[in-house]
Formats: sequence, structure tokens, C-alpha cells
Amino acid sequence: MSTLPNSRELEAQLTLREAAEVMVNTFGISADEAAGRIARQFKHVDLTNDNAMIGHEDAEFWARVVYYGPSVQWWRVPEETLTPQPWP
Repeated sequence: MSTLPNSRELEAQLTLREAAEVMVNTFGISADEAAGRIARQFKHVDLTNDNAMIGHEDAEFWARVVYYGPSVQWWRVPEETLTPQPWP
């Protein structure tokens, strides 16, 4: 028996799908790479939990966090000076 996702999880899933699209369109990576990067970044995050914080930022934000890394302050420096996290 499967359970349906709650509204918080659906919101997080939608945001992360949009983040994947942003990564494909902005960084020129494949959809598979974008999905893989997101899966790697969020593999230990419970998207059903209100504390997951996914919905507190937009897809553009999450695309950059996933692509550059969670500790990189990408908004403070010119984007051309940033290096993406290694893949795979």
C-alpha cells in the first residue's frame, strides 16, 4: 500500500523539478546530471518534514546551491568566478 505525498512534499518536489530545469537551462548540463545532482544533495532530506526548508527559497536558489555547493556564497561573487561541484 502506497501513501500519497503531503502538500509540503509535493511543493518540495515541484521546486526541485524546477531547479533541475534551471540547471539545464542556465548551466547547460543534461537533465540526467541535474536530477543526479539533486538526488545527491537531498538524499538524506525528508521532504515530508516541515523543517526541510525547500519551500522557503525558489528554484533558482536551489539550482545554484546544488550546482555550486551548499557552503558557496554564490550571490556574493561574479558567477564566472564560481566552480561547480565535481560531477559525478
